[in-house]
Amino acid sequence: MESIEILKLKELAISSAHDGIALLDAEGKYYYLNEAHVKRFGYEYEKELIGNTWHVIYPPDEIERLERDVFPELVEHGKWTGETRGITKQGTPVYQVISLTFLKDGGIICITRDLNKEKEYERELQVRARKMLSVVENISDGLLLEDENRIIQAANPALLEMFGIPGDATGMTGANCAEVIKGVAELAVEPDTFIERVEALVDGGKSGTDMIELRSGSVLQRDFIPIVKAGVPEGYLWVYHNVTSAEETKRRLEDLVLKEQNVNEVKTKLIHTISHEFKQPLN
Repeated sequence: MESIEILKLKELAISSAHDGIALLDAEGKYYYLNEAHVKRFGYEYEKELIGNTWHVIYPPDEIERLERDVFPELVEHGKWTGETRGITKQGTPVYQVISLTFLKDGGIICITRDLNKEKEYERELQVRARKMLSVVENISDGLLLEDENRIIQAANPALLEMFGIPGDATGMTGANCAEVIKGVAELAVEPDTFIERVEALVDGGKSGTDMIELRSGSVLQRDFIPIVKAGVPEGYLWVYHNVTSAEETKRRLEDLVLKEQNVNEVKTKLIHTISHEFKQPLN
């Protein structure tokens, strides 16, 4: 039989644990809770929960779920672990992982671990992902994101529009970019060069820019941006800019400069001829 000192140490360890610990009788009423369990649900004192059933810390829909799905499994297997959504005395949701152990007398040992921080982080990531998706879908530049295995993670409508590809951009997600690009390359004036340049950029692992002329007459500037973390490649981002107007303007300017040069050459020859004709009579 254990000494009183050892029993006291065990009780102290349980009461001081960071995880919430509670003991329930066969009627589902609390007869012991440690401080972590009491505080987690917004209560000050253990006596506020002693004698109440576990229903007091769960909303009605979660009570229904637990009684329907969890308790039959707990009775059958003697144990159950999973996520639950409780509620504080003040009405704030409490997300937790709980481990239940069914006792022979019908009672239950409940050990809980707080998941609120993880859930908040998860919600924050979801919000950021939605914002990022909105930017990707509405930006005028064409975007294509691959993982380190060259599996497409995202593409936007502007990319498909630039290449004149019909369909939904989300349909490209999960496809092998190395295979997809073979078909896309056929839209370029120089398909082989298109593919060779892509392979060179990926193999080189460094940022790069090149120009692509499509059979449709469009001219695209392609920027390649490797995504690297701690020296390890985690993916590749391709950004396409439609520079057709800029290229046409550039060509017109080059034509004007060339014409100006030709005019100047004609002027020079004309002046030389006139000068020569004036000199001949004098001679």
